[in-house]
Amino acid sequence: KIKICSNNRGNTVVMSPDDHESVEQADSRNNGVSLDNAPQKDDSVGTSQEVNMADDTRPTPPGFRFLCCLKFNNNYNATGWALDGSARGFLINSNLYLGFAIVKFATYAADPSGVTDPGDLKIYGFKPSSILTNMQFSVGLISAILMPLVGSVVDHTPLRWKIGVVTASILVLINGFQIAVMQSLWLAILVSQGAQFLVYTVHNVMQFAYLPELTNNVQIMTKYNAAFNSIQFGSIFANVLFLFVVALIYDPTVPQLAMISQTVVTVYLTVTFGYAWKYCFNKKAPFSSVPKGSNILTVGFKSIYNTARRIAIHEKSLMWLMISIILSEAVLNSFPVIFVTVMSSWIGLNAKEMLTSNLILLACALPGSAFSVALAKRFNPKVAQQIALSLWVLSIVLGSLVIYEPKTPTPYVYVTSLLWGTSYGVIYPCQRTLWTMVVPPGKATEFMGYYVFCGKILEWLPSLTFSIMNELDIPMNFSLMSLSVFFAAAIISISRMGDFDELMARAKTGYVIRVPDEVERETLP
Repeated sequence: KIKICSNNRGNTVVMSPDDHESVEQADSRNNGVSLDNAPQKDDSVGTSQEVNMADDTRPTPPGFRFLCCLKFNNNYNATGWALDGSARGFLINSNLYLGFAIVKFATYAADPSGVTDPGDLKIYGFKPSSILTNMQFSVGLISAILMPLVGSVVDHTPLRWKIGVVTASILVLINGFQIAVMQSLWLAILVSQGAQFLVYTVHNVMQFAYLPELTNNVQIMTKYNAAFNSIQFGSIFANVLFLFVVALIYDPTVPQLAMISQTVVTVYLTVTFGYAWKYCFNKKAPFSSVPKGSNILTVGFKSIYNTARRIAIHEKSLMWLMISIILSEAVLNSFPVIFVTVMSSWIGLNAKEMLTSNLILLACALPGSAFSVALAKRFNPKVAQQIALSLWVLSIVLGSLVIYEPKTPTPYVYVTSLLWGTSYGVIYPCQRTLWTMVVPPGKATEFMGYYVFCGKILEWLPSLTFSIMNELDIPMNFSLMSLSVFFAAAIISISRMGDFDELMARAKTGYVIRVPDEVERETLP
């Protein structure tokens, strides 16, 4: 028997059932462009034509017509990406309130009587205000070590989809356990948070591997990234607004707010993760087989070492871009935990004030995403990213000066939320668009692995810096200001990247970054 189907350009493709995996693999290596009878025209620089993976060969998912703005021209993988991103946004937002409760519990555990001076409190040898950043440092370091192994699983096995399903399920279970927010379980909840961060990191890799395969058009990818960002922050905004209304009616304590939030996020994760991974994301063939003489446990580490060495020697522009992403992502991934620590221990916000601060932050992130699209139209992706990084430097410095003392008046705190929310909304679409535009043809999955690895390799450093400064009794606003150094260094690094159009041209012809042991030099593709 043969299967006859139509691709997204209306041409007919005839294949036998046995050819399905090879077609999937070819599709993956072609940046998501469907197979044509006619020769393909390279459209990676960006034209008016949208090139994407339309999934016409798959049946329409149930209820798909009701998803409104999530259809993405029937690109089901894009729909899955948006739903998964929305779920992750709920998860990050819920962690804010849970982290707030953990700090409160740790403070009480250090001094149940409440008579000790707050500056002298210790729990397991550290200040209660360092408990979250210490956990973030530990987990971030473990994640950086494990990333090459996770990346090799994505590259060399067909398990991307299965691991995505498993990690999504584990995240649902962990958050279900964390509904039991109480003093007696605070240490268990803290440990489960650490486990959740590790699982979340692996899940992130599985999801991001799909991103560059959605389209190879610059304008379409920019719109996709802006839409993903808006959907994620919009979903979080709706969640915070719901919790805010509940807080107005019920006036919960911080632990009670965390319990309500965990209940909501567990239900939401079950629905969105379930639909995205059952109906939207498709299974993928391995990017390549494990090289001769290597195994799945070591090939990722060898690949990272060889790739880094070749990039440092032959591709200086790409090297500076990767360094910039390493520095900026380190802060962006650490910032939610540091934000909770500052707002709970330095400012001392209550549940309502925390919700209001978060609501303002998210409300400003939505127009920030729209601003990123305007930047991409006015400038090339490199310049847009430089502007986004500069905005973060400005917002961190100004925000640190605004909250100049403990128990800073609440209206001042809301100003910092406005600054940080706008910065968050701008940077993610700019940064992801810049990276996806320098991916060479056929190397989408591999390069997205590099992107995620760059985001995790130094994730532990800002938390460690903050914890050390906090333990040395340096005021928290100055500890917060230290984060601007990472963004400033990222600006310097990306400035050394050179001409963006030249790097785009290099991406089209192939980078000199992969040299197998038995070959002296090999170019991509």
